[in-house]
Amino acid sequence: MVPRSLRLVLLSLFWLSAAACDDGGDIELPSAGEGYPEQETEAYHTRQTRAGVPVWELWGDRAESYPGEDTMLLHGVRMHFYQDGEQAAVLTAESAVVDQQTEFTTARGDVVVINKDGDRLESEVLNWDPARRSIETEEFVEFTRGDQILTGYGMDTDPELTNVRIHRQFQGDLPATGVSDQGEGR
Repeated sequence: MVPRSLRLVLLSLFWLSAAACDDGGDIELPSAGEGYPEQETEAYHTRQTRAGVPVWELWGDRAESYPGEDTMLLHGVRMHFYQDGEQAAVLTAESAVVDQQTEFTTARGDVVVINKDGDRLESEVLNWDPARRSIETEEFVEFTRGDQILTGYGMDTDPELTNVRIHRQFQGDLPATGVSDQGEGR
């Protein structure tokens, strides 16, 4: 049997904790506008085609849309780029923000693009501009083609990685074709 004094202490603690949690009204859950997604989608996938021929495809393990925003946040990102209907390159990233009107996409976190020839572009941030059909960044990049490794800050290229331009602080030996140094800060 529990002593009367202990029962009174336990009962008092129970009522105090109940009173602290009750403000006299209903419990309100945060609204979507307070940092919670308005919509979540598992296994997100979208595709752009021209005359039925694929241009690019985008997948996300999860997609989140927030109220009042024209962007969508994707987690676990994979994007395929096509040239003449054939897969030309694959981009992977931890996350991406996609403008739902323009489809401009900013991929973030361990972003890697590998083309069909095995050329590899790496950065922490890459932007895909579908209107210009261009991958761009102002961040540090590392581009590997065969045994050549080129690094620098700022870059733009086509999604097939055939014409890579590194803008500043370029390091590495220029290959015969396909990569150029913009000459700033070299």
